[in-house]
Amino acid sequence: AVATSPGGRDLQKEYDSIIHTVPPFHDHPPNNSDPEFILANCYKNALSLCSDVVRGIKEDRNVPLRIASPLLGAGGRGFPSQKAVKVAAIESVRWRDSIVEGERPKILAFGIPQLGVAESLAKEISRIS
Repeated sequence: AVATSPGGRDLQKEYDSIIHTVPPFHDHPPNNSDPEFILANCYKNALSLCSDVVRGIKEDRNVPLRIASPLLGAGGRGFPSQKAVKVAAIESVRWRDSIVEGERPKILAFGIPQLGVAESLAKEISRIS
């Protein structure tokens, strides 16, 4: 995962940085490794980098850190929706639970246009919480 500054004035008004990560192809992971493990690491690294970037920004500690994410891997990378949902739920709960005293509150929103997939993610997060 890498952080870049947002391009364009409209993005700069809303975002401090943009985090980029590349999930694996489900059917062709590198070195025949477990694609779900690699996908989980994409979330871990990207969310960790978000937290690191924010530490350098002087803002009110009561203002939540707002992060938006797609459902990584579920598009052109070929992950079946339920596998992508499971990994996203586990890693988002793990990240949420990593909040330490005095740290800004965290909000992670997933942009998922399919209602059924979004509901599956919400149920999976509730189940493991």
